[in-house]
Amino acid sequence: MEENNIKGALQNARDAYDDLFSLWLPYYTDIKQDEFALHKTLLYIMTTLEDTNIYYRKGIQRAKQVQKEAKELLENFSCFALEKMNKDYIKDNVSPGGAADMLSLTLFIESLL
Repeated sequence: MEENNIKGALQNARDAYDDLFSLWLPYYTDIKQDEFALHKTLLYIMTTLEDTNIYYRKGIQRAKQVQKEAKELLENFSCFALEKMNKDYIKDNVSPGGAADMLSLTLFIESLL
């Protein structure tokens, strides 16, 4: 998906997953001892990834709002707020599936190092 200059999965692959290696992997590596490292890394990915799953389902405005909400939650992390975000996103059919895929890939690459 190159619509509106939004990089899709194919373009991310063509770019050799630059954000994975320059942002997400170092972030996860730095905090992996934190009991909420996976949750926080997912949120971090959500702040930087143009998640086409959200763009397709909900549009550009909602996708940008999701990035903002993830950033705010990451800055003031709490399990309660995370659970609320999860419930709200389920209710509104917001699925950061691309971010979840990138979290999986980040963990896989980290396991190889």
